[in-house]
Amino acid sequence: MTAITVRRGRHLTAVEWPRVASVEPDRAASARTFYCTYGVIVVIAVAVVLIPGAPLVPILFLTQALNAILLPPLLILMARMARDPHLMGPYRCGRVVAGAYAVTIGVVVACVGALAVLTVM
Repeated sequence: MTAITVRRGRHLTAVEWPRVASVEPDRAASARTFYCTYGVIVVIAVAVVLIPGAPLVPILFLTQALNAILLPPLLILMARMARDPHLMGPYRCGRVVAGAYAVTIGVVVACVGALAVLTVM
């Protein structure tokens, strides 16, 4: 399902501001590393799921646990990027939004920690 989320074509998504022009995505030739890596990951995922007798429910739970573990570092990186004036320019987030990011990241880390504790018990 994740393969569907790669943007194709020129359009506005639900998270983009109204009347903001969308940027044409990179062509496969100019972003070869991204598309090759993405393709390899999809092929590996398909191969694992298609193994006869593979325990699909435990695989599902393990992938979701991995997503939960990787989410806090990703959120921290995105929050830092949103505060970077060189990267975001006039769209840099303010202190209130940065505080909301910090609270959200804290709640996510607490939930991941609770998941880890409850899984071990």
